[in-house]
Amino acid sequence: MISATDIHKSYSIPGSSAPTEVLRGASIVCEKGEFVAIVGPSGAGKSTLLHIMASVDIADSGTVVLQTPNGPIKYSDLSSNALAKFRNSTIGMVFQYHHLLPEFTAVENVMMPALIAGVSKSDAKIKAMKLLERIGLSNRADHATQELSGGEQQRVAIARAVINKPLLLFADEPTGNLDTENANIILTLISELQREYNLTCVIATHSADLVGSAHRVVTMIDGQCR
Repeated sequence: MISATDIHKSYSIPGSSAPTEVLRGASIVCEKGEFVAIVGPSGAGKSTLLHIMASVDIADSGTVVLQTPNGPIKYSDLSSNALAKFRNSTIGMVFQYHHLLPEFTAVENVMMPALIAGVSKSDAKIKAMKLLERIGLSNRADHATQELSGGEQQRVAIARAVINKPLLLFADEPTGNLDTENANIILTLISELQREYNLTCVIATHSADLVGSAHRVVTMIDGQCR
């Protein structure tokens, strides 16, 4: 489904004389419908690799290729605008912090990717409400972001990530800010949606429970996949 090959990425750190090399030729292949957990110590490059595979960051070198029903797509062949449009229709992303828009309600946040894709407001709301019902939050649809608990906010973020029925779902430490009860709810939800949508799911995590639910575990050490 997706392959990242020989990915290199460095960042300039203020006060440092040389860039910090985060990824050092990392390579990974994920098959269609596979649930992959990426683990490793802090600073190993898990989040950076995930963000590059999700096209929200750009590698210094290396290639990312996604197999779609219309053929392979190489990220570097797309303009920034084309890549953003492709990402909205094809990739779902969940971060450790929910990144919901505070000026909108729960249902409006879930609707956003569908509206960006050109879905009418009425149809987008129907789709969003179905998802909120699916995740047990239909009664919170009209609540503002700050009126939701942390676990509820993360569930809304997951619903937003899958509203356009993406081929891939990426999640970067999705339970990292949650207590055990809410972390288990998120784990169950991601696992169920992965099966229901036949998603290729790639998660960077320190959670033993998430690792236990994965089909395959990839360990990152010093910017490389082992």
